[in-house]
Amino acid sequence: MRLAATVMSLCLFAAAPALAQQQQPPEMTFAKVVSARGSWSIEAEGRISGNTARRFEEFVAAQDSIESLQYITLNSDGGSLEGGMALGRAIRRMRIGTDVDFEARCLSACAYAFLGGRFRGLARAYGQEPEPTQDRLGFHSFSYGDRPTVSGMLITDVQDMTSRLSNYVASMGASTEIVVRSADIPAGRFLYFTTQELTDLGIVTARGGDVTEFQLVPDGGTLLAVARHENHQFILACRASASGVRRPVVVFTQAVAASAAELPDELPRPILLSQINRVTKLPWTQRDLEHGHFHAQEWMIPADSNQVYDDFHFAVFNDEGDEVEAEQVELSAANAEFRVEPAFFHGLVEIPVTMARRITGAASFSLWFAEAFSGSSVSEYRWGHRFDSDPLERDVIRTALASCI
Repeated sequence: MRLAATVMSLCLFAAAPALAQQQQPPEMTFAKVVSARGSWSIEAEGRISGNTARRFEEFVAAQDSIESLQYITLNSDGGSLEGGMALGRAIRRMRIGTDVDFEARCLSACAYAFLGGRFRGLARAYGQEPEPTQDRLGFHSFSYGDRPTVSGMLITDVQDMTSRLSNYVASMGASTEIVVRSADIPAGRFLYFTTQELTDLGIVTARGGDVTEFQLVPDGGTLLAVARHENHQFILACRASASGVRRPVVVFTQAVAASAAELPDELPRPILLSQINRVTKLPWTQRDLEHGHFHAQEWMIPADSNQVYDDFHFAVFNDEGDEVEAEQVELSAANAEFRVEPAFFHGLVEIPVTMARRITGAASFSLWFAEAFSGSSVSEYRWGHRFDSDPLERDVIRTALASCI
Protein backbone atom coordinates (compact mmCIF):
# COMPACT_ATOMS: atom_id res chain seq x y z
CA MET A 1 0.00 0.00 0.00
CA ARG A 2 2.84 2.41 0.83
CA LEU A 3 4.52 1.87 -2.55
CA ALA A 4 1.21 2.32 -4.39
CA ALA A 5 0.63 5.60 -2.56
CA THR A 6 4.13 6.69 -3.47
CA VAL A 7 3.53 5.97 -7.16
CA MET A 8 0.20 7.84 -7.10
CA SER A 9 1.86 10.83 -5.43
CA LEU A 10 4.61 10.86 -8.02
CA CYS A 11 1.99 10.70 -10.77
CA LEU A 12 0.14 13.68 -9.31
CA PHE A 13 3.28 15.79 -9.28
CA ALA A 14 4.50 14.50 -12.61
CA ALA A 15 2.23 17.01 -14.32
CA ALA A 16 3.87 20.02 -12.70
CA PRO A 17 4.97 22.46 -15.44
CA ALA A 18 8.70 22.42 -16.12
CA LEU A 19 10.74 25.59 -15.89
CA ALA A 20 11.07 27.35 -19.19
CA GLN A 21 14.13 26.12 -21.04
CA GLN A 22 15.50 29.64 -21.38
CA GLN A 23 15.38 30.06 -17.58
CA GLN A 24 17.65 27.08 -16.87
CA PRO A 25 20.92 27.90 -15.10
CA PRO A 26 24.28 26.96 -16.66
CA GLU A 27 25.35 23.33 -16.64
CA MET A 28 27.49 22.09 -13.79
CA THR A 29 31.16 23.05 -13.87
CA PHE A 30 34.06 21.60 -11.87
CA ALA A 31 37.04 23.27 -10.23
CA LYS A 32 40.03 21.86 -8.35
CA VAL A 33 40.66 23.31 -4.88
CA VAL A 34 43.99 22.54 -3.16
CA SER A 35 44.22 22.85 0.62
CA ALA A 36 47.17 24.14 2.61
CA ARG A 37 48.02 20.53 3.52
CA GLY A 38 48.26 19.49 -0.11
CA SER A 39 45.03 17.48 -0.32
CA TRP A 40 42.46 18.62 -2.85
CA SER A 41 38.76 18.57 -3.50
CA ILE A 42 36.40 19.41 -6.33
CA GLU A 43 33.88 22.24 -6.32
CA ALA A 44 30.88 21.38 -8.50
CA GLU A 45 28.35 24.10 -9.24
CA GLY A 46 25.42 24.39 -11.64
CA ARG A 47 22.64 22.41 -13.25
CA ILE A 48 22.93 18.63 -13.60
CA SER A 49 22.35 17.28 -17.11
CA GLY A 50 22.61 13.91 -18.79
CA ASN A 51 26.24 14.71 -19.67
CA THR A 52 27.38 15.78 -16.20
CA ALA A 53 28.69 12.38 -15.06
CA ARG A 54 30.79 11.99 -18.22
CA ARG A 55 32.22 15.50 -17.89
CA PHE A 56 32.99 14.87 -14.21
CA GLU A 57 34.99 11.74 -15.02
CA GLU A 58 36.81 13.55 -17.82
CA PHE A 59 37.67 16.39 -15.42
CA VAL A 60 39.09 14.02 -12.78
CA ALA A 61 40.97 11.96 -15.36
CA ALA A 62 42.69 15.13 -16.60
CA GLN A 63 44.17 15.94 -13.17
CA ASP A 64 47.77 15.21 -12.28
CA SER A 65 47.11 12.93 -9.33
CA ILE A 66 44.43 11.18 -7.33
CA GLU A 67 46.41 10.38 -4.19
CA SER A 68 45.04 13.23 -2.10
CA LEU A 69 41.60 13.76 -3.67
CA GLN A 70 39.22 13.73 -0.72
CA TYR A 71 35.72 14.78 -1.75
CA ILE A 72 33.47 16.78 -4.05
CA THR A 73 31.52 19.80 -2.77
CA LEU A 74 28.13 20.15 -4.47
CA ASN A 75 26.19 23.37 -5.09
CA SER A 76 23.21 22.86 -7.38
CA ASP A 77 19.46 23.39 -7.55
CA GLY A 78 19.14 20.10 -9.42
CA GLY A 79 18.33 19.26 -13.01
CA SER A 80 18.06 15.83 -14.62
CA LEU A 81 17.20 13.06 -12.17
CA GLU A 82 18.80 10.49 -14.47
CA GLY A 83 21.86 12.74 -14.62
CA GLY A 84 21.90 13.02 -10.83
CA MET A 85 21.93 9.25 -10.38
CA ALA A 86 24.64 8.89 -13.05
CA LEU A 87 26.76 11.52 -11.29
CA GLY A 88 26.25 9.74 -7.96
CA ARG A 89 27.45 6.46 -9.45
CA ALA A 90 30.47 8.20 -10.99
CA ILE A 91 31.35 9.72 -7.61
CA ARG A 92 31.07 6.29 -5.97
CA ARG A 93 33.34 4.78 -8.62
CA MET A 94 35.96 7.32 -7.56
CA ARG A 95 35.34 6.35 -3.90
CA ILE A 96 35.46 9.92 -2.67
CA GLY A 97 33.18 11.80 -0.30
CA THR A 98 30.44 14.37 -0.91
CA ASP A 99 29.90 17.61 0.96
CA VAL A 100 27.68 20.70 0.88
CA ASP A 101 29.37 23.92 1.99
CA PHE A 102 28.01 26.52 4.41
CA GLU A 103 26.54 28.91 1.83
CA ALA A 104 25.74 26.23 -0.76
CA ARG A 105 22.71 24.04 -1.31
CA CYS A 106 22.13 20.70 -2.99
CA LEU A 107 18.54 20.21 -4.09
CA SER A 108 16.42 17.81 -6.14
CA ALA A 109 18.63 15.73 -8.50
CA CYS A 110 21.72 17.05 -6.68
CA ALA A 111 20.52 15.50 -3.42
CA TYR A 112 20.49 12.09 -5.10
CA ALA A 113 23.95 12.70 -6.58
CA PHE A 114 25.08 13.53 -3.03
CA LEU A 115 24.28 9.95 -2.00
CA GLY A 116 27.12 8.74 -4.24
CA GLY A 117 29.74 9.84 -1.72
CA ARG A 118 31.61 7.06 0.06
CA PHE A 119 31.23 9.31 3.11
CA ARG A 120 28.73 12.17 3.14
CA GLY A 121 28.37 15.27 5.27
CA LEU A 122 27.24 18.87 5.54
CA ALA A 123 30.19 21.17 6.21
CA ARG A 124 30.35 22.93 9.56
CA ALA A 125 32.94 25.00 11.37
CA TYR A 126 35.61 23.23 13.39
CA GLY A 127 34.20 22.24 16.76
CA GLN A 128 30.67 23.34 15.83
CA GLU A 129 27.88 20.96 16.84
CA PRO A 130 25.32 20.15 14.10
CA GLU A 131 22.10 22.15 14.18
CA PRO A 132 18.90 20.11 14.74
CA THR A 133 17.54 21.29 11.38
CA GLN A 134 19.10 22.13 8.01
CA ASP A 135 18.07 23.73 4.72
CA ARG A 136 21.00 22.85 2.47
CA LEU A 137 20.07 19.33 1.30
CA GLY A 138 16.55 19.07 -0.10
CA PHE A 139 14.50 16.32 -1.75
CA HIS A 140 11.20 16.35 -3.64
CA SER A 141 9.21 14.28 -6.13
CA PHE A 142 10.45 14.01 -9.68
CA SER A 143 8.60 15.62 -12.60
CA TYR A 144 7.66 14.55 -16.11
CA GLY A 145 6.95 18.06 -17.27
CA ASP A 146 3.44 18.71 -18.62
CA ARG A 147 2.64 15.22 -19.90
CA PRO A 148 -0.85 14.03 -18.87
CA THR A 149 -0.95 11.70 -15.86
CA VAL A 150 -4.00 9.85 -17.23
CA SER A 151 -1.78 8.18 -19.81
CA GLY A 152 -1.14 4.52 -19.02
CA MET A 153 2.34 4.91 -20.43
CA LEU A 154 3.07 7.75 -18.03
CA ILE A 155 1.94 5.71 -15.03
CA THR A 156 4.21 2.90 -16.22
CA ASP A 157 7.05 5.38 -16.58
CA VAL A 158 6.53 6.66 -13.04
CA GLN A 159 6.42 3.14 -11.63
CA ASP A 160 9.64 2.30 -13.44
CA MET A 161 11.34 5.48 -12.22
CA THR A 162 10.19 4.83 -8.65
CA SER A 163 11.68 1.35 -8.77
CA ARG A 164 14.97 2.49 -10.32
CA LEU A 165 15.29 5.41 -7.93
CA SER A 166 14.65 3.15 -4.94
CA ASN A 167 17.24 0.64 -6.18
CA TYR A 168 19.75 3.46 -6.64
CA VAL A 169 19.18 4.83 -3.13
CA ALA A 170 19.52 1.35 -1.61
CA SER A 171 22.72 0.65 -3.57
CA MET A 172 24.24 3.78 -2.05
CA GLY A 173 23.57 2.50 1.45
CA ALA A 174 20.67 4.86 2.22
CA SER A 175 17.06 4.10 3.14
CA THR A 176 14.36 3.94 0.45
CA GLU A 177 12.20 5.85 2.92
CA ILE A 178 13.77 8.88 1.23
CA VAL A 179 11.86 8.11 -1.98
CA VAL A 180 8.60 7.38 -0.17
CA ARG A 181 8.61 10.59 1.87
CA SER A 182 9.83 12.78 -0.99
CA ALA A 183 6.92 11.66 -3.17
CA ASP A 184 4.56 13.96 -1.24
CA ILE A 185 6.64 17.08 -1.96
CA PRO A 186 5.80 18.87 -5.23
CA ALA A 187 8.35 20.49 -7.53
CA GLY A 188 9.26 23.93 -6.20
CA ARG A 189 9.14 22.79 -2.58
CA PHE A 190 11.65 20.67 -0.71
CA LEU A 191 11.79 18.17 2.10
CA TYR A 192 14.69 19.00 4.42
CA PHE A 193 15.28 16.05 6.71
CA THR A 194 16.35 16.94 10.24
CA THR A 195 19.94 16.33 11.30
CA GLN A 196 18.89 13.21 13.18
CA GLU A 197 16.89 11.94 10.21
CA LEU A 198 19.87 12.48 7.91
CA THR A 199 21.84 10.06 10.07
CA ASP A 200 18.99 7.59 10.65
CA LEU A 201 18.23 7.33 6.91
CA GLY A 202 21.88 6.91 5.97
CA ILE A 203 22.00 10.19 4.03
CA VAL A 204 24.85 11.59 6.12
CA THR A 205 27.51 9.09 7.16
CA ALA A 206 30.59 8.90 9.32
CA ARG A 207 33.82 9.84 7.60
CA GLY A 208 36.19 6.96 6.98
CA GLY A 209 35.71 3.34 5.99
CA ASP A 210 38.37 1.30 4.28
CA VAL A 211 39.03 1.41 0.56
CA THR A 212 40.43 -2.02 -0.16
CA GLU A 213 38.49 -2.92 -3.28
CA PHE A 214 38.57 -1.47 -6.76
CA GLN A 215 38.20 2.28 -7.16
CA LEU A 216 38.60 4.47 -10.24
CA VAL A 217 41.90 6.34 -10.20
CA PRO A 218 42.79 8.93 -12.87
CA ASP A 219 46.15 8.57 -14.54
CA GLY A 220 47.28 10.81 -17.38
CA GLY A 221 43.88 11.24 -18.98
CA THR A 222 42.77 7.63 -18.50
CA LEU A 223 41.09 5.81 -15.62
CA LEU A 224 42.50 2.80 -13.77
CA ALA A 225 40.62 0.29 -11.61
CA VAL A 226 42.86 -0.03 -8.54
CA ALA A 227 42.48 -2.38 -5.56
CA ARG A 228 44.81 -1.86 -2.61
CA HIS A 229 45.14 -4.27 0.27
CA GLU A 230 47.79 -3.97 2.95
CA ASN A 231 51.16 -3.84 1.17
CA HIS A 232 50.13 -4.82 -2.36
CA GLN A 233 47.76 -3.66 -5.07
CA PHE A 234 46.19 -4.75 -8.37
CA ILE A 235 45.45 -2.56 -11.37
CA LEU A 236 43.03 -3.40 -14.19
CA ALA A 237 43.42 -1.00 -17.08
CA CYS A 238 43.78 -0.42 -20.81
CA ARG A 239 47.33 0.30 -21.93
CA ALA A 240 48.51 1.39 -25.36
CA SER A 241 50.93 -1.03 -27.03
CA ALA A 242 53.93 0.04 -29.08
CA SER A 243 51.64 0.12 -32.12
CA GLY A 244 49.15 2.35 -30.29
CA VAL A 245 46.50 -0.37 -29.86
CA ARG A 246 44.94 -0.35 -26.39
CA ARG A 247 45.01 -3.75 -24.68
CA PRO A 248 43.74 -4.96 -21.28
CA VAL A 249 46.45 -5.42 -18.65
CA VAL A 250 46.67 -6.59 -15.07
CA VAL A 251 49.40 -5.07 -12.92
CA PHE A 252 50.44 -6.53 -9.58
CA THR A 253 52.55 -4.42 -7.23
CA GLN A 254 54.12 -5.74 -4.04
CA ALA A 255 56.02 -3.68 -1.48
CA VAL A 256 59.43 -5.19 -0.74
CA ALA A 257 62.00 -4.68 1.98
CA ALA A 258 65.21 -6.14 3.37
CA SER A 259 63.18 -8.09 5.93
CA ALA A 260 59.55 -8.87 6.68
CA ALA A 261 59.67 -6.58 9.71
CA GLU A 262 60.44 -3.62 7.46
CA LEU A 263 57.48 -4.14 5.10
CA PRO A 264 54.87 -1.35 5.33
CA ASP A 265 51.49 -2.24 6.83
CA GLU A 266 49.73 -0.65 3.87
CA LEU A 267 50.41 1.31 0.72
CA PRO A 268 49.99 5.02 1.50
CA ARG A 269 48.48 5.80 -1.90
CA PRO A 270 47.70 4.14 -5.25
CA ILE A 271 50.78 3.52 -7.39
CA LEU A 272 49.83 4.64 -10.89
CA LEU A 273 50.46 2.76 -14.11
CA SER A 274 52.23 5.80 -15.57
CA GLN A 275 54.68 5.69 -12.63
CA ILE A 276 55.25 1.96 -13.07
CA ASN A 277 55.87 2.41 -16.80
CA ARG A 278 58.75 4.78 -15.98
CA VAL A 279 60.53 2.10 -13.97
CA THR A 280 63.15 0.19 -16.01
CA LYS A 281 61.81 -3.05 -17.43
CA LEU A 282 63.67 -6.15 -16.25
CA PRO A 283 65.09 -8.37 -18.99
CA TRP A 284 63.96 -11.93 -19.41
CA THR A 285 67.15 -13.97 -19.17
CA GLN A 286 68.04 -16.81 -21.50
CA ARG A 287 67.15 -19.21 -18.69
CA ASP A 288 63.72 -17.57 -18.39
CA LEU A 289 63.10 -18.02 -22.10
CA GLU A 290 64.20 -21.64 -22.07
CA HIS A 291 62.02 -22.59 -19.12
CA GLY A 292 59.04 -20.35 -19.99
CA HIS A 293 58.90 -18.52 -16.70
CA PHE A 294 60.38 -15.53 -14.94
CA HIS A 295 62.91 -16.14 -12.18
CA ALA A 296 61.82 -13.36 -9.86
CA GLN A 297 64.24 -14.38 -7.13
CA GLU A 298 66.99 -12.73 -9.14
CA TRP A 299 65.32 -9.39 -8.63
CA MET A 300 63.10 -9.51 -5.54
CA ILE A 301 64.06 -8.26 -2.11
CA PRO A 302 64.67 -10.00 0.27
CA ALA A 303 67.00 -12.36 -1.57
CA ASP A 304 65.55 -15.49 0.05
CA SER A 305 62.07 -14.94 -1.47
CA ASN A 306 62.92 -17.22 -4.43
CA GLN A 307 59.78 -16.47 -6.45
CA VAL A 308 59.36 -18.00 -9.88
CA TYR A 309 56.31 -16.85 -11.83
CA ASP A 310 54.94 -19.29 -14.38
CA ASP A 311 51.33 -18.23 -14.96
CA PHE A 312 48.76 -15.57 -14.28
CA HIS A 313 45.45 -17.00 -13.08
CA PHE A 314 41.84 -15.84 -13.04
CA ALA A 315 39.03 -17.79 -11.38
CA VAL A 316 35.28 -17.14 -11.01
CA PHE A 317 33.27 -18.30 -8.01
CA ASN A 318 29.53 -18.88 -7.42
CA ASP A 319 27.46 -17.64 -4.47
CA GLU A 320 28.63 -20.58 -2.35
CA GLY A 321 32.27 -19.72 -2.97
CA ASP A 322 32.91 -22.70 -5.26
CA GLU A 323 35.16 -22.23 -8.26
CA VAL A 324 33.08 -22.55 -11.42
CA GLU A 325 35.46 -21.24 -14.07
CA ALA A 326 39.18 -20.75 -14.30
CA GLU A 327 41.67 -19.52 -16.87
CA GLN A 328 45.40 -19.01 -16.90
CA VAL A 329 47.84 -17.16 -19.08
CA GLU A 330 51.28 -18.65 -19.46
CA LEU A 331 53.80 -15.89 -18.92
CA SER A 332 56.35 -15.10 -21.59
CA ALA A 333 58.42 -12.19 -22.80
CA ALA A 334 55.64 -11.53 -25.32
CA ASN A 335 52.88 -10.87 -22.77
CA ALA A 336 54.55 -10.17 -19.43
CA GLU A 337 57.09 -7.75 -18.06
CA PHE A 338 58.53 -7.16 -14.64
CA ARG A 339 59.99 -4.07 -13.04
CA VAL A 340 61.65 -3.46 -9.70
CA GLU A 341 62.53 -0.33 -7.75
CA PRO A 342 63.89 0.08 -4.22
CA ALA A 343 60.50 -0.30 -2.53
CA PHE A 344 58.28 -2.16 -5.04
CA PHE A 345 58.13 -5.08 -7.41
CA HIS A 346 55.72 -4.80 -10.37
CA GLY A 347 54.42 -7.53 -12.64
CA LEU A 348 52.48 -6.47 -15.77
CA VAL A 349 50.55 -9.01 -17.82
CA GLU A 350 48.63 -8.40 -21.02
CA ILE A 351 45.51 -10.56 -20.78
CA PRO A 352 43.22 -11.78 -23.59
CA VAL A 353 40.17 -9.65 -24.33
CA THR A 354 37.94 -12.67 -23.57
CA MET A 355 39.37 -12.89 -20.05
CA ALA A 356 38.95 -9.14 -19.54
CA ARG A 357 35.29 -9.41 -20.54
CA ARG A 358 34.71 -12.22 -18.05
CA ILE A 359 36.34 -10.14 -15.33
CA THR A 360 33.93 -7.24 -16.02
CA GLY A 361 30.92 -9.54 -15.58
CA ALA A 362 32.01 -11.74 -12.68
CA ALA A 363 30.37 -11.20 -9.31
CA SER A 364 33.22 -12.94 -7.50
CA PHE A 365 36.70 -13.65 -8.78
CA SER A 366 40.36 -14.03 -7.88
CA LEU A 367 43.49 -12.78 -9.63
CA TRP A 368 46.91 -14.18 -8.85
CA PHE A 369 50.36 -15.15 -10.08
CA ALA A 370 51.59 -18.70 -9.72
CA GLU A 371 54.55 -18.74 -7.41
CA ALA A 372 56.72 -21.86 -7.52
CA PHE A 373 59.39 -22.16 -4.84
CA SER A 374 62.84 -23.37 -5.84
CA GLY A 375 63.38 -27.04 -5.22
CA SER A 376 59.66 -27.78 -5.32
CA SER A 377 57.49 -28.97 -8.18
CA VAL A 378 54.38 -27.59 -6.48
CA SER A 379 53.17 -24.10 -7.41
CA GLU A 380 51.82 -22.00 -4.56
CA TYR A 381 49.40 -19.20 -5.33
CA ARG A 382 50.15 -16.59 -2.73
CA TRP A 383 50.41 -13.42 -4.77
CA GLY A 384 46.73 -12.84 -5.42
CA HIS A 385 43.56 -10.98 -4.69
CA ARG A 386 40.10 -12.38 -3.96
CA PHE A 387 37.38 -9.96 -5.00
CA ASP A 388 33.67 -10.24 -4.15
CA SER A 389 32.04 -7.48 -6.14
CA ASP A 390 28.73 -5.66 -6.11
CA PRO A 391 27.18 -3.81 -9.09
CA LEU A 392 29.02 -0.56 -8.33
CA GLU A 393 32.35 -2.37 -8.05
CA ARG A 394 31.78 -4.09 -11.40
CA ASP A 395 30.93 -0.68 -12.85
CA VAL A 396 34.39 0.53 -11.78
CA ILE A 397 36.09 -2.32 -13.62
CA ARG A 398 33.91 -1.95 -16.74
CA THR A 399 34.71 1.77 -16.88
CA ALA A 400 38.47 1.14 -16.68
CA LEU A 401 38.40 -1.57 -19.37
CA ALA A 402 35.74 -0.08 -21.65
CA SER A 403 38.14 1.27 -24.25
CA CYS A 404 39.89 -2.06 -24.92
CA ILE A 405 37.22 -4.76 -24.66
